Amino acid sequence: FLWLGMILYMLMYHRDWLRQWSLYLALLVSAVCLSPVLIWNLKVDFISFRYHGDRVGLFESEMRLDYFFSELFGQVGYQNPINYVLIVIAIVALVRKKEFVSQKLSRFLLLQSIPMVITFLVFALWRRTLPHWSGPAFLSLMILAAAYFSTLKKAIPTVVKSAVVLMLFVLVIAVVEIKTGISRNFVSSADQDKTTLGKYDVTLDMYGWRQLYTKFSEHHKTYVKEGIMPEEAAVVSDKWFPAAHLDFYVAYPMQLPLYALGSLQDSHKYAW
Repeated sequence: FLWLGMILYMLMYHRDWLRQWSLYLALLVSAVCLSPVLIWNLKVDFISFRYHGDRVGLFESEMRLDYFFSELFGQVGYQNPINYVLIVIAIVALVRKKEFVSQKLSRFLLLQSIPMVITFLVFALWRRTLPHWSGPAFLSLMILAAAYFSTLKKAIPTVVKSAVVLMLFVLVIAVVEIKTGISRNFVSSADQDKTTLGKYDVTLDMYGWRQLYTKFSEHHKTYVKEGIMPEEAAVVSDKWFPAAHLDFYVAYPMQLPLYALGSLQDSHKYAW
């Protein structure tokens, strides 16, 4: 996407750059850095590209507006809602021809960011996406927002302070939840089926895994001692998530093998 933005910028505004030898040297450097990815995929039948291609394939199902709005509001949330509004205000100011940054720089930053944002919003019309995929695009947009609000008389505008306060508030809540799992005190699990207990509960994504290790290792020792299972028995998962969590928190510390069984979409990196 960085090169896409650069090429669009050159074709639209600076075709003279195409005669600069440094452009082609930069392309060569990028190609060298990318080559290990391509070489590895050549050896494994482009399995990584096939996996991600299946994740974002278009027009294979009916249009899903719920996916689209999930991506849109996810972008707003991930980038800090206040920051997102500041970015929109800055872009509107550019459209209205307000001069707070050079035209050359604003065009370059927009072309480094807007294509990525639009691409994943389009993907989200048909396939489920994750908001952090478009995260890098907002780095350029934040520069534009900073340039616009730096023109205000206040050294640090109130809206910027508010954005920082909101971020710190969310971070404190997140750290407390991750360390203590305090939200579990407000969630009833009495009526849940044991086989699906905790499913779709986002509070469990980053809490409870160390506690699981403690209990799992205790049961493992007991079952091995009683001859119920061999000491080197493998941990098996039918999906990469939570296989990666089980691998990191349970199997690896206990030096047990972990296998993810299923299709490429289910096993992800564990396929190879």
